[in-house]
Amino acid sequence: MVTRRKVMTALGAGVWLPQVSFGQAPAKVWRIGFLSSESAAAFERRIGYVRAGLADFGYVEGKNLVIEARWAEGKEERLDELAADLVRIKVDVIVCHGSNPSLAAKRATTSIPI
Repeated sequence: MVTRRKVMTALGAGVWLPQVSFGQAPAKVWRIGFLSSESAAAFERRIGYVRAGLADFGYVEGKNLVIEARWAEGKEERLDELAADLVRIKVDVIVCHGSNPSLAAKRATTSIPI
């Protein structure tokens, strides 16, 4: 079972997303950017937990949520480029896995929460 604590820990951004009542559709489509130096395959299960936890709060991909994931596939030199791409597409928040992706996101923006 996915608990709120696990989702907030995994996402790191659950606090700023507004709570919605079930049955009430939010007008905004939230865009979450995810940045990792690893591969998508390494995080498949964890991203599933994040999706399930967000769905518990009424945020569903394809309805009112978009998750834009960028994977460096072990090539840390790509992190700056990938972070800049998330900024360019104007995500609402950037969630990072690890310090190097966090530093790349920090270099890419001062206005998007990380």
